[in-house]
Amino acid sequence: MKAIVFFDGQNLYRSAKDAWRGPTTSSPSRYTWPSYDVKKLSAALVSKTPGRILCQIRFYTGVPETNQDSFWHDFWIEKFNHLRKQGVEVYKGRINSSGQEKGVDVKICC
Repeated sequence: MKAIVFFDGQNLYRSAKDAWRGPTTSSPSRYTWPSYDVKKLSAALVSKTPGRILCQIRFYTGVPETNQDSFWHDFWIEKFNHLRKQGVEVYKGRINSSGQEKGVDVKICC
């Protein structure tokens, strides 16, 4: 059975950050950088069910414009380039002026 793995980059980052938080919710997280490896995560997920074959990885995330946050804009563009070189399909949403991700959930579902 063929499998496609979908990632929402911002939600994955926030979930990892929460998972690595200290003993209380007010403790700072020890995970401060979106350094996850979507290829390894995909392989681990697919291997949970015998007979599944990973045929595609799709990564979706919002990216701030350069004038909003040049550091994170450049970071995500470089990460996208790296993911594409690994054969990952990349879908870029945007971050609005209030910092909310826009256009990602719609791209995932369609």
